[in-house]
Amino acid sequence: MTIKLAEVAYSSEWFLAKLCRVLKDELISDVFQLVSVAGRQDTKQEAIERIRVLKAEREKSSAQDYGARNTSAELQSLGELERGLAEGSLEYHPIIKKSEGVSLTDEMFLGCNALYVSSLNETHIDFAEEALRRNIPILVEKPTCVVLDKNGEANSDQLNRLEEIAAKDSGQFVFMDAEHYSYKPVSMNFYRNIETLLRGREIVGARGRIIEHDDPNKIRVRNLLKKSSQTGLLTDTGVHLLSFVSNLGYNAKPKEAKHNIFPGYDVETGSRASYEILSCSETKKRFVREGARFELHIEKFGQHSTSPEAKEMMFILSDGTSLVLDFTRKDGAIIERNYSTDGLVGAEVIHPLTRGASSSEYVNILNEFKAAIGDFSKKPLTDYRNSIRTMNALYQTYKVFPVTDSANVNREAYAK
Repeated sequence: MTIKLAEVAYSSEWFLAKLCRVLKDELISDVFQLVSVAGRQDTKQEAIERIRVLKAEREKSSAQDYGARNTSAELQSLGELERGLAEGSLEYHPIIKKSEGVSLTDEMFLGCNALYVSSLNETHIDFAEEALRRNIPILVEKPTCVVLDKNGEANSDQLNRLEEIAAKDSGQFVFMDAEHYSYKPVSMNFYRNIETLLRGREIVGARGRIIEHDDPNKIRVRNLLKKSSQTGLLTDTGVHLLSFVSNLGYNAKPKEAKHNIFPGYDVETGSRASYEILSCSETKKRFVREGARFELHIEKFGQHSTSPEAKEMMFILSDGTSLVLDFTRKDGAIIERNYSTDGLVGAEVIHPLTRGASSSEYVNILNEFKAAIGDFSKKPLTDYRNSIRTMNALYQTYKVFPVTDSANVNREAYAK
């Protein structure tokens, strides 16, 4: 069966640089067919003109603005979209603005049997609700909802709407979070082989780090991380690390949090937080010791806080060993480290990825989406019910340790 995919927000960086390219992958192209796109323009011709403007901007942009590899991929994708719309092989539909929220045309849903959403974070929930009403499978870029208002305060309105979707879902609604760290090769190795990796041992603690050295002046970053976008770094990046707790079927209760705010920004651009991992009604297998501590450290501009780049998750096991997931590894291998009594690293064991997974997390995402569409009983790893737990942990973090309270902000983080 060919899955006819409609895309919402054709100008988003992740669609142009990542997913649009993956749809050409030989493992994917026979399954998914992009049939339509939606955007803010009222007509197809206006959309074509907008694409031409975007192409001109990308051609002028430097590697500092977008990244050379992403810019090249975006230009190629924009050219293909322009040709598809001009030749008629790709349909265009306007996003409908309402007094509250946004929606899509009936015609767009009639022409597709799956939806991919990469629009502004605050609009994701609107499209998810519409997909539920029409029982159309939907793949949504993270986060599935926002938990901040436009003043930077914790707000659960959209989280409540997400929970209402779950209450109305008869069990046959495919709603998948495209949170991509869960689909990196090393993550696929962890989830697929967790029982073999643990060998009866418990996870008694975890530490996750995503430290980037990004440019604070980058336009895309400035447009994303701000109160008016209802997005701080916990929502944008912390979601990746907290998803590991949620995907295993556990809740994360915030115990401590301290935030960094880079000069010129009005939301957190770095955070250190710790959580208590607690079982819940959806905890099917007991991999984690009740009350285990999870420590999270994220930085967008780590070079300004003397934090070295890092993208990893470490699970501490009950026998004192650790499983290290290095997200930058393309081979998907997990390192098991044994520590001596003095804390020095002893023997290391490499656990290779033994079952097939692509080196591209977006290929893995689409394969997971395809499997869920083909069999409703196979809930995807990042099913939206898991996302509810993740977003609730973020909401509670913002509520208990608000970024707007100076007591929770480390003012010396970027001191020179």
